[in-house]
Amino acid sequence: MEFIFNKITLIVSGVLLPFRSLPPVIGLAFLALVTAIFALLVYKSISNQAQIKIKKKRIFGHFFGIYLSRDELGLIIKEFLQVLRGIFLYLAYLLPPLLVVIIPVLLLCAQIQVRYGYDNLRPGDKVNVTLSLAPEVNILQTEIKLETSEGVAIQTPALRIKALKEATWRVEVKEPGDHTLTFTVGDTVLTKNLRALNKIDRIYPVTEQPSFLSILASPGAKTIPAGSAIISARIDYPARDINLLVIQLHWTIAFLILTLAFGLLLKKPLKVEF
Repeated sequence: MEFIFNKITLIVSGVLLPFRSLPPVIGLAFLALVTAIFALLVYKSISNQAQIKIKKKRIFGHFFGIYLSRDELGLIIKEFLQVLRGIFLYLAYLLPPLLVVIIPVLLLCAQIQVRYGYDNLRPGDKVNVTLSLAPEVNILQTEIKLETSEGVAIQTPALRIKALKEATWRVEVKEPGDHTLTFTVGDTVLTKNLRALNKIDRIYPVTEQPSFLSILASPGAKTIPAGSAIISARIDYPARDINLLVIQLHWTIAFLILTLAFGLLLKKPLKVEF
């Protein structure tokens, strides 16, 4: 499964290559457009469009019935119950196709997160770098070392926290680039990239031992072999905000707004009922 996700990640990276040096909202808008078209076409092909249209008309008809019988409480209650029944039947036709559509969309969201969820570091930025160790490692007596490539300076020695089995350093970015951090714990060596680029690229704050959830959440990420003395290495990248019409939003909100907007705009051209 990890192999498949890695291949998908490479394909997505190739598709987004023209957007790497553009404002993040441009690439995100492109992905929202693709998502909207995909969702509409799949939804149209597997849903009962005729029944959905009928159920919607009946619901609106019963609402109109409530308006016409506004002086008759008994008729209002009857029409209101019909509205509830209509909504239930409408959802019965609407939700199953949506559940089919949402699975690939969630997988795409994981791809978006590693590209638009975190911001690149810049010269002058200082961040914490944390190493989590296996339970059998004696954190106070084992040699634990961090080395950096040129362009990154270590500001503090390792702060070892015995209760958490963690060691934390403070590092400062001196120069832009794709830098390398090298962790040494006894005989175990781990390298991790620290991104300080002027373009959008995949950013993985955590490198960890593989699990089903970690593969889903961080597609294409380098993993640590199972049984290693190092459980994970984490860089505290800042979250990225997307500038959508002068408003700073988290990418999930901006992506949802853009996808819904494209969906509503393309609903009639693609002849989709929902």
